[in-house]
Amino acid sequence: MHITGKTWSIIIENTEENIISMVEIAITNNISVYIYSTLPAINLLQSPEF
Repeated sequence: MHITGKTWSIIIENTEENIISMVEIAITNNISVYIYSTLPAINLLQSPEF
């Protein structure tokens, strides 16, 4: 699967490998790791209150 933008394309597997590598480096250097995601807020400004 790919995520594609105007000028770039990312393969999901590459993203997973990059995250794993960053976590491994952080743990090796005694850095706490927190992984989270934010929900899309595309409809936020479509509320009649704004």
